[in-house]
Amino acid sequence: MKNSAKYQKEYYQKNSEKIRRYYQMNQDTILRRVKKHYYKTHNIRLQKMREYCNTIKGRLRRTYGDMNNCCNNPKNKRYHRYGGRGIELKFTSDEFVDYVVNELQIDPRGLTIDRIDNDGHYEPGNIRFVTRVENNKNR
Repeated sequence: MKNSAKYQKEYYQKNSEKIRRYYQMNQDTILRRVKKHYYKTHNIRLQKMREYCNTIKGRLRRTYGDMNNCCNNPKNKRYHRYGGRGIELKFTSDEFVDYVVNELQIDPRGLTIDRIDNDGHYEPGNIRFVTRVENNKNR
């Protein structure tokens, strides 16, 4: 592996002028190919992500990520309401998904997570899923 990197470096040093001229002459073609490849792969990734996020597991993993960010990231704009008040996330990602699917047996799509005890942590027995309207009444 080191030899190939060394060879590439030597090749580019010897042929840098040729390479530069090639890219200048074919700049439009190269950019068109790069953009076409980027948009093709980017759209496929976006489509797969949307499909995954619409599954129960995908929705729960996103909810977990949001909770984790609010509780553990001081740069998050809502940190002062969660982690800043000492609220902790007592689940791992897999534990959270298993708990909601097996214990709560609820489809979280279209619902928001809510803590039953507002000063309690995100932990088993203290979370539920409610509508936004109901969650806004708890403030």
